[in-house]
Amino acid sequence: MVVRWLRVVLIATVAVFAGASAAQAQYPPAQTPGLAVSQDVGPPGYTFTATVTNCVPGQRIVFVLGDQRVEAVCDPVTLQASATLTAPPGLGSYTVSAEFYGDCSPFGSTTTVGGQAGAPCLVLSETIRVVAD
Repeated sequence: MVVRWLRVVLIATVAVFAGASAAQAQYPPAQTPGLAVSQDVGPPGYTFTATVTNCVPGQRIVFVLGDQRVEAVCDPVTLQASATLTAPPGLGSYTVSAEFYGDCSPFGSTTTVGGQAGAPCLVLSETIRVVAD
């Protein structure tokens, strides 16, 4: 009777750990998100792609360049979100931002930027330069 009880406990323990390992394999620990632009220098009005990596599946990302605001959703397979933006017509340096909305807790952020309701929970930025042809 004791041997049967030990066998049941052993099987249950193995099942619990096997299930935990499978769940861990499906959901790897969150990595630090990043923002990259496909072309950081170009002539006035050039188009480029801004891409966020390592975002949370389904998370809303808003790409901002001047008065351009392009919304994208983090893809659950690639863990990326992208948008095509157009550089301003004037020469100079400009900031491209990616605003993260929703759950930023995997990145260690549980509060919104500025602490205001509706504010992004994380903002990343890159610089582009518009130069003469």
